[in-house]
Amino acid sequence: MISLIFANVLFSEEKFNVAIMQFETVNLSPIYGQMASDFFRAEIVNANLFNVIERDQVQQILEEQRFQLQGLTDPNTAVKMGKLLNVQKMFIGTISKLEDKYYITMRLVDIENGKIIYSDKIKSETVHTLPEKAKELAGMFIKYYVSGEFSVDLKKSYKLKFRGMVVLIKNDKEIVINQGRLDDVKKGFIYNIMNPTGEKVVARIVVRNVNAEFSKCELVWKKFNENILGFPIKFCGREININFGINLHRLELSFYSIGGFYINKKLTNDFCLELTTSLC
Repeated sequence: MISLIFANVLFSEEKFNVAIMQFETVNLSPIYGQMASDFFRAEIVNANLFNVIERDQVQQILEEQRFQLQGLTDPNTAVKMGKLLNVQKMFIGTISKLEDKYYITMRLVDIENGKIIYSDKIKSETVHTLPEKAKELAGMFIKYYVSGEFSVDLKKSYKLKFRGMVVLIKNDKEIVINQGRLDDVKKGFIYNIMNPTGEKVVARIVVRNVNAEFSKCELVWKKFNENILGFPIKFCGREININFGINLHRLELSFYSIGGFYINKKLTNDFCLELTTSLC
């Protein structure tokens, strides 16, 4: 309570207008997106840190301009909507179902330049707990905002915060992380899997397939034989492939070094040396 009162005083002269859009749903009824965004909005409003545009007002303005209130995930579209609504920032979000778990992703878009200046995610074990998890996600942002790490000065740089982690282990080689195309993840990106405290590297993965919210990765190295589900990830670098060959007999050899690169040698009818470096 004391921290929120202090925050109200600290930011009273720097409040900016924000809009909170209905969260998009993936493999889920849109009603859950509306419920979650309403709970998220209530928590942000109660914090009294921003001038939050009423949902009905947002609906009316966007309908007049033939925009849809739901299904907004693209920052470029958010910029167009934000200018119509006369806001400086816009919260957008998605709710995705993966296996039997649900993930809420929230992003804050700077309308001035279209950049995502904050992003966070939270997991819900059941569909029924999505509203409460949306409130918790809002609370996480509020805590971060009032901590002083998040600058409200539009001329300063923003600290972009992602909470990437391993969310699914399909087999010994295939892992799914809760970072995707909307987080600017690209095929070939390399991530270190950290221990729960984030102090040590326990494994390394390479992104092989990217969709909007999640990415399928190949496990290329693992230090310990332990369950890494839920472990945080840290961007390491990008895969770089160098290939050359000569005609030789068949031979296969692979080697991996945690020092920052791994080498695959394949000798079939043609000799092929593939060097992949993570530049870590």
